[in-house]
Amino acid sequence: MAAESSNTNSKEVINIKLNSILQLRQSMESLCFANSNGMGRLDITGESFEITVRNAETNVVLHLCLNRSELIEFKCSKHITGKLIFVAEIGLIMHCASEDDTFTILYLDGSDKLTFIQGSDPDNEYSVKLYDMNVEIERFLAIAFCEAVLTSSYLRKMIQQLKDVFIMEIEEKGVVFYVGGQPDILAHDFEGGAGTRGLELGQKAQACLIMHHLEVLKIASTLEERPMLCFHLQPDQLVRMRFGLQGLGYLEFVYTTTWVVRNIKPERVISFQLKPVLKVRWPLSFLAKQKLNPECIGRLDITENGGFEITVHNTQSKGMDPKKEFNFKLGEEIESIPGITFLCDCEGAIKPEHLRELAEFHHYSDMPSQKVSVTIDEKYVWLSLPVENFSWHTTYKPEEVVESRRVEADQMHAADFIMHHSKVLMKAAHMASKLALRPLVSVLSEPHQRVMIRFCLEEVELVFFFEATSVVKKSLF
Repeated sequence: MAAESSNTNSKEVINIKLNSILQLRQSMESLCFANSNGMGRLDITGESFEITVRNAETNVVLHLCLNRSELIEFKCSKHITGKLIFVAEIGLIMHCASEDDTFTILYLDGSDKLTFIQGSDPDNEYSVKLYDMNVEIERFLAIAFCEAVLTSSYLRKMIQQLKDVFIMEIEEKGVVFYVGGQPDILAHDFEGGAGTRGLELGQKAQACLIMHHLEVLKIASTLEERPMLCFHLQPDQLVRMRFGLQGLGYLEFVYTTTWVVRNIKPERVISFQLKPVLKVRWPLSFLAKQKLNPECIGRLDITENGGFEITVHNTQSKGMDPKKEFNFKLGEEIESIPGITFLCDCEGAIKPEHLRELAEFHHYSDMPSQKVSVTIDEKYVWLSLPVENFSWHTTYKPEEVVESRRVEADQMHAADFIMHHSKVLMKAAHMASKLALRPLVSVLSEPHQRVMIRFCLEEVELVFFFEATSVVKKSLF
């Protein structure tokens, strides 16, 4: 930057006069902070004065546009297109000016410099050199398909929380930022009809991106109380944050996205109610037990006739490497188990107190891998746990058996299984006692050999599946 007088022999083709120096100074600071090499693209046309910078590392574009209609004076008889200029030098010029100053920008035909005059003092005349572009910096010309008004205070609040990749959504009522996977909803009281534009009633648009240069964005948020958020599809999928500059134009941040989706019409395809909450709370608490489900991951199935199902699968019980087995893909390692009540070969009810005693005995025994035997016939249910010379067992009278299913006369079904996670089962049986529930013990042979223990609370079921080492069906005589 050098102080020098204008060349009076050259024809003046650009003369721009402006004020609002404080906003312009802050805008230039933003352009400098987000630009590693200090260079920006300059375009002056009959309608605007524009500077565009692009950060090579983050690919974020900052675009400053001074509109002809908002400036004190704007004359342009010859355009400047695609020249490079040191943005940092312009920033230094603005930094020395006071808020009440008026700036004049001049360009003489054939010159390689842009002249800035502070007020009317010739000693405050500065020139900044223009360069031909050797690296392409595109002029930002994309048109938004939808946009929404934010409040700067809300934007600053979100900047404190935004990290890495996140999703933002424009909907009828305003803007939603999904922070940490959870929606943080901003409802707007739009004034003068300004609000969401470009979307029909009930439509939404979403974009996924990393919002770089948050500190610079935070500084820019002080420029306007109601910045504009815009989504673009053409020519690229972009998100633009625009800050209006009163008496000047606007400054905008342009972010490259992972994706942009428009016209998402929300349609409620699944809706149900369940109360009291206890019915769902206590079964879910067992599914999330750390020892039973270390990763707290489950398979979800919602069907029209089958209901709402969550299935968790603990592979440690089978002696497999948990690090490998829990790196599963949905629908593979965790299988769906449809039609539970119709898969049983036989089923009978037991008292929860007896199940709790058995699970407690198994949990505190010195042989946690000892098999539990279950036998069901048309009248009785036997559960036994032989440990050395002692055998724990319980039997039930016919009136205590609830509809032994598929057990023909003079037939019995027997199975052996290891009662893994007996402590969890013990707590579930304790809860069943409080709720006056009778656990149902079932034996399955197809498609896999299993023993199943079900806790049924009207429309809610909690089911434990144990792999059986053997399932036998035989005659009593």
